[in-house]
Amino acid sequence: QLLTGYRDFSVYDAKWSPDGSRIAVMMGERHGQPFNAPDTNIYVVDFDGRNARQLTDDPAYDRNPSWSHDGKRIVFESNRNGGDGRELFVMNADGRNVKSITPNLRFDGVAVYAMWPHWSPDGTTILFVAWTSLYGRLCLVDPEGGNVRQIVTSRVQQGFGAPAWAPDSRRFVAPVIAGPNGAPTGLHLYDVAGNELAVLTVSPVGSVDNGPIWFRDGEIIMFSRRLGGHNSQRYLISPDGGALRPFEGVPPLSSVYDVFDPQFAPKGSTPSVWGDLKRQ
Repeated sequence: QLLTGYRDFSVYDAKWSPDGSRIAVMMGERHGQPFNAPDTNIYVVDFDGRNARQLTDDPAYDRNPSWSHDGKRIVFESNRNGGDGRELFVMNADGRNVKSITPNLRFDGVAVYAMWPHWSPDGTTILFVAWTSLYGRLCLVDPEGGNVRQIVTSRVQQGFGAPAWAPDSRRFVAPVIAGPNGAPTGLHLYDVAGNELAVLTVSPVGSVDNGPIWFRDGEIIMFSRRLGGHNSQRYLISPDGGALRPFEGVPPLSSVYDVFDPQFAPKGSTPSVWGDLKRQ
């Protein structure tokens, strides 16, 4: 267990640096507070959970860090500029030179919640989810800002969970999240132009498939299936939609912890799981 010393905080959105030496996390949300409580910040810790450095210090909602391919910069989402939505910001890995790359982003005149950024493995672009009142969109933005491209638009009142690039930067997988229209949820595979290549999973009723990550060879995807309450299980599936099978490396975790988003260390083969690391 890492980060167990931060007993007043919840820990979410942990991401390994490309060289496996550091972990970027969101901390600051006190246990028992709403999930979108203000004053959450981005920290970086060493691979063993020690030497925490606070990178952002703003009375806002800073979360969902993602490393650049060379480990020199981090992109994250925040509502620090006020307004009705959220923006994506890029900063140096030491917290300096914070810059919005989606300032005042609006679609059809509606403020956008820019969420779940994921820097491409080749370093050329950042994939993110854009939510408005009716639609979810999958978008790309240049790391220096500007040139926002909508590549996938959801059905009405439907959206997307956190997407994940394939190692080749030519494909990505994204959870489709159903809205009131009752459309099924599951993992969908797209190419970089937004063309749907495959529907990989259809979530059973009452469950949600989320948090996909790719094995380094690009041949296997692992994800979490939220089974209701605090129960979740990790599964493996191939990008061609092969047989779904449980991942036995991490046992199911239930009411003791609220578990999210498995992650592979760049130099290891055993996944880490992140979530609310304080006992209920």
